[in-house]
Amino acid sequence: MTMAANALWLSAKVVVGMNAAGFCVTAATKTHKITDLTGTAAFAASTLATAYAATAAAPGASPVAVWRAMPLRTQLLAACVSLWSARLGSHLFARVVRVGEDRRLRRFFDDRRFPLTLAMFWSVQALWAWASLLPVTVAVGAAAAGAAACSR
Repeated sequence: MTMAANALWLSAKVVVGMNAAGFCVTAATKTHKITDLTGTAAFAASTLATAYAATAAAPGASPVAVWRAMPLRTQLLAACVSLWSARLGSHLFARVVRVGEDRRLRRFFDDRRFPLTLAMFWSVQALWAWASLLPVTVAVGAAAAGAAACSR
């Protein structure tokens, strides 16, 4: 499998895994306070995992060496996605804690088909996050592969 395919697969696993964990916590606690926090954190986790995965392609190379070998543009892209994720997630989480609930998500708990409707929501959120990350995943994955080759 090519590094680009590996990056896409890894990104999908991270995003789906984080959203599945978020669904489990949300369904068990019947609260949606972590929904936005988990959803935005998946962006940062996927981006950083994709960059970090290049170290597997360069046995013996440290993650720091691979990061430093990446082009500045790619480092900035990964950093901006991660900072945006932290900023948006913390803002939305603080808002839902302050207000007490997110009225947009109330219907997923009031429905007779709970937790099926909630699972559909988390599935769509995971698909949206992964699809939105495709350009970032390809850019970071390709640059990380090149950096791993240079840092050997």
